[in-house]
Amino acid sequence: MDSYYKDLSHMSVDQRKRQNFDVPDALDKALLTRHLHLLSEGKAIDVPVYDFSSHTRSKKKKKLKAAGKIVLVEGLFA
Repeated sequence: MDSYYKDLSHMSVDQRKRQNFDVPDALDKALLTRHLHLLSEGKAIDVPVYDFSSHTRSKKKKKLKAAGKIVLVEGLFA
């Protein structure tokens, strides 16, 4: 779930540093939900790459192919 933190590039660096990442609202739940549905349908997704040093999403993505009908989700709020 760490890949699904919201992109905070619209904020100043100082504002980003003050954000609380230990709350459910820190996650892009809409994108995570959409990706889980796609995986459960056997479709591949492009997982965002989160840059924890700048609290922004990288332009890079990681391709993740569905491996079966079961999707395991790991994270603080899973």
